Parts: sequence; C-alpha cells; structure tokens
Amino acid sequence: MLHVVSLAFVVSFVRVAILAAGVAVVWVLCASAAVRRGEGAAGAAVRIVLTLVVPATALAFAAVFVWPLALGSSVVLAFVQGRGTAGALAERIKAIWRSLSLPTKVAAVGLLVVGAFRCGTAIALPHLDGDSLMYHLPVTAALLQDRSMWFTRAVMFPSASEIADALACATAGTLNGRAIIGLVTLSVMLLAAYAWARRAGASQDGATAAAIIVGAMPMAVEQMFTSLNDLLVCSLLACTCALWRSAPRLAALAAGLVVATKVTALWLIPAVGIVMIAFEGWPFSFADVALAVAIAAPWYARTEVLAGHVVWPMASMGWASTIARNFSHAWGMSLDAIRHYGGQSAIGGVIALPYIAIRHRQIRFARALPWLALATYIAWILMPNAAESVPGTLDQIREGWSVRYASLLLLILVTSLPIALDDVRAFPLAGLLAVSAAASAIVRSGKAAAGLGLGSFPFALSLGVVAVCMMIAALVESQRLRRISVAAAIIVWAMTSVRGAEAIRQQWKSEYIQWTNLLPPSTVGSDRRIAGERSAAVIGLRPFPLVGPDFTRRVYEDFLLSPDAWLRTLRTHRIGVLVAAGLTGSPKQPGFLQPSPLEIAVARLPDVCLMGEDGYVRLYALDAEPHDPRCQNR
Repeated sequence: MLHVVSLAFVVSFVRVAILAAGVAVVWVLCASAAVRRGEGAAGAAVRIVLTLVVPATALAFAAVFVWPLALGSSVVLAFVQGRGTAGALAERIKAIWRSLSLPTKVAAVGLLVVGAFRCGTAIALPHLDGDSLMYHLPVTAALLQDRSMWFTRAVMFPSASEIADALACATAGTLNGRAIIGLVTLSVMLLAAYAWARRAGASQDGATAAAIIVGAMPMAVEQMFTSLNDLLVCSLLACTCALWRSAPRLAALAAGLVVATKVTALWLIPAVGIVMIAFEGWPFSFADVALAVAIAAPWYARTEVLAGHVVWPMASMGWASTIARNFSHAWGMSLDAIRHYGGQSAIGGVIALPYIAIRHRQIRFARALPWLALATYIAWILMPNAAESVPGTLDQIREGWSVRYASLLLLILVTSLPIALDDVRAFPLAGLLAVSAAASAIVRSGKAAAGLGLGSFPFALSLGVVAVCMMIAALVESQRLRRISVAAAIIVWAMTSVRGAEAIRQQWKSEYIQWTNLLPPSTVGSDRRIAGERSAAVIGLRPFPLVGPDFTRRVYEDFLLSPDAWLRTLRTHRIGVLVAAGLTGSPKQPGFLQPSPLEIAVARLPDVCLMGEDGYVRLYALDAEPHDPRCQNR
C-alpha cells in the first residue's frame, strides 16, 4: 500500500512540475519577446494569455483536447516568439527594480505576501463560491470529460478562461492545478496596470506603485486564485487601450480575447472603443480585425449551432437592465460598490482623474482617462441582466458585487491617484500609498485565510518560499544561481500543490467533491457512477443544470413544469446519478443545507433515491430499486 501511495505521489508531483515548468517557459519567453519588440508590459501580458489559450482552444474545438498536446503546443509557440531573448527580460526587470523607491519595493514584497496567502488557500481548500461550483468549474469538468468544447451541458457563454483552467487541471490531474493559472492572471493584471500607468505619463516607480495598488484593491484580493474571470477581462481591456497606438495588432487580439472570455465584453468593448477612437483614432488594419474576430467568433458560432442564437442568454431572457430601470435608487449603491471594492484609492482617483487630464494634457491617453471611466460606468449600468443570467441584478449592486462586471472602472480609478502623486518627484508619495494598500491587503487576505481554517497557512508559507526563489532568479547576476532558484521554485510549488490536493481529499469525503477536484474523472476510483465519463448530472441554483452528454434546451422553469419529462431525458442519455448542491457559501453557515426548489422537485419523483449527503452536497440515484436499503428518503 505504501508503494502504491508513493507511486501516486511521484506521478502527481511530476505532472504538477511539468505544468509549472511549461507555464514558466511560456511566461518568460512571451515576456522576452515583448521586450525585444518594444511592446512593453501590455504586450507581454497579451502574448502570455494568447500563447496559453489559443492552442488549447483550437484543440478543444477540434475535439482533441489532451493536455500533453495543449501544453506542448503552447511551449512550442512560446519558443517561436521568444527563443534566445530571456537575457533581455532579466536585464529589464533588474533595471526597473533598481529604479524603484524603497517604499515601492516594500509594497511589492507586501503584495507577494498577499499572493502567497491567497494562493495557499486556493491550493489547500476546496472552492466554495457559488459561481465556481455552479458554473466555471463544471464547464472545466465537462471540457475534460468530453475533450471538446462541443459539449452542451452548460449555458452557452464564451469560455476562454475555462480553457486555461482546463489546461492546468488536466496537466496537474487535480483541480487545484488551476492555481497556477491564477498566478498567471495576477501577473497579467499587474503588467496591464503598469502599462496603463506608463501610458498616462507615470514614471517607472509611479507605474509600479499603481500596479501594486491594483493588485491590492479589495476586488482583486477577493478574486485572486478563484475561477472567476473578471480580473482577466479587466486586464485584457486595459491592454487593448495601452497598445492601441503602439501595437494595434496586439490590441485587436486582446479585444478578441476579451470577447472570447465573457459576454459582458459585448458592452464594454464598444464603450471603450468609442472613447479610444475619439482620442487616438482608428489604427487597425483589416487583418487586425480579422484576427480578433477569429479568436472570438468560434464561441458565438458554437452558441448559434447548439442553442439556436448567437447570444443565447439574451435571446431567452431579454436585454433589460434592472440597474438602469431603477437607476434613481441604484446610483448611490453603485458609488458604495466602487468605494467598497476599489478601496480608498478609488475615491481619491475620482479627484485625480481631472487633474491628470489637465496636468498631462499633452498625452492623448491621459486626456481620455475621465471619459474611459465614464464610458465603462455607463456600460455597467446598461448591461442586461441576462449577460450574467442574474435576474436580480439590483440585489448584486446593493451588495456591491455587480461592479466586478466593470472591473476596468476600478482599475482606472485606482491607478489615477498614484499617477497624480507621481508628479511629486521630491518624495515617493505613490510608493507610500502602495505600502498602505499592500498592508491593508495583507490584513484582508490573512483574515480570509483564517476564516477558512488554519490549514492553509503552511501552504502560504511554502508559496512564500516560491516567491523568494523567483525574486532571486529575476534579480541575481549569476546564471547558475538563477537556474537553481527556478528549479527550487518549481519543486516547492509541485510539492505544495500535491500536498494541497491531499488536504482537500481529507477534508471533503463526499464523492461529489472528489469528482469535482480530481480531473480528469478517470483518476477517481471511489464510485464509478460519478467517476465515469458522462455519468452524472449536477444541479444547483442556476437555471442551467449540467446535463450530459446532450443539451436538452430545458431550463429551470421547464423542469419545474414537467420534471418527469426532464427526468426521462436524463435516463435516455443513461445519466444514473444526480448530484445536488444547496445554497452557496460555507457549510457552517446557518441555512446552508436548504435544497433548491429544483432539488425538491427531483426528490419527489418516483424511483429517485437519496443515496447519501455530506454537508451541502446530496447524491441521488435516478433508477433505484423499490426496496433499496441505501435509500434515505423512503
């Protein structure tokens, strides 16, 4: 038994190490290529995302998605772009580091601590947020089960972000493998914020401080290393603007990625584009636009083929915006949301925006900043409820969470204050502001980790070692020490990830959690009804249960009207197991175990047997024997 366990550990360790090494190669070579071509931080960010997502997307649409081919294609594409240029990247990083003031360097270290806390939590604890459990992670699971994006068991949204998650999960063999995609997303956001501030006229020190403050704002801290895609959308939108004149092809590709990631881009891209055209003109060739369309169009063509409409959610649920209809009440809530999720820097940014537009008026991009903020705000207000399948969008804005759909607005406001303070060259005010923001983020992330249990702290410390190793690799002169540091970082990361997966399995004993956290499903041996491909349907509060292998085009209301017909559809496709989750959040919260109306309707049907429950997850057999002793609802 010990031999088997040791062998399993070695296999998991090797797979995670391959993932970490592959992503590191892609990151370094793509960033090096951007440095060599003069595309800056924004160019590096776009190249990194393109290189990881595009090959995997092509394989998924060709129905041949397998992780060795997907990761290998990304590595080859990275070599084509940046082979032999890593030295230039190292020199550039060292030059920027030397130019930073002491407060900015301290703030950078503080942000590393925040990232270690949040990443440790993602590696060692299961995902508990509702969007992850009920949409983003099931999409990733369905992709890995079918090895194709032509599965029809989820609502028809673009899923470029879930493609990246699937690449990481498939390579590592466990769900917490996606933590490395969270690390990529964080780095892309920081690169985008740095490039944004530089375009507005900030110095290297001021731009770095601005990037740190963006990484430390409450919205970023909460979404770090989750399955949510708002930070990626925000980053790519910022890159689109930053590269508008200097690298229009990359800007167009970034815009295409935004549309391929989230349907809310259908409102954000026109709003931002109108302002950028007004201030900086139209720099794109026909080929640029064609490439952007080529990246985004397959997702919407898929929706047209499978659901009968290119933007199926809006076609089925309408184009109305609850926020716009109730704007007389919602405008105050929107300001509270900006303050709460952007932090105090966002409030200061409102005042700093007109100052930047006047003080840096010789820079067209700086003059455009107030209008970009206004355009993004209007797009947020007018965004249809159906863009996120949330009929009660006013409830979301009351809680403040709705502002994530317009995260670019937060980035604009949060970066504006350090850009303005950077004009005071006699004293590093921007760096001091970054120190304050990083300290606040450390406290916030520490509280979040403590609230989820002390088990994540050892993992956070291990990831702190990874961060130190990467800093040494970036800043030392010795090539040998640099290689040793990178190898040590990969080894510690792989060890931490494998131990984290084991901690998740020990904490959650239900078969559903094992099915969710062990991917692909063939790695699960506890219950073949769940482990087998296309063997389980999953329902929750969303109006789009996962039904495999074919999409029945039935939604929540259809099921309540005719549950027996919906059940027959499941049986036709040999779906023998139904996994039901109650309200989202922590199982320790009062009222958490309440089932959804959909689950109540299921439980009342004949031949449906409650086989067991663990916390908020219940497992039903759809064709149970009349006197099956395992049935708990008879």
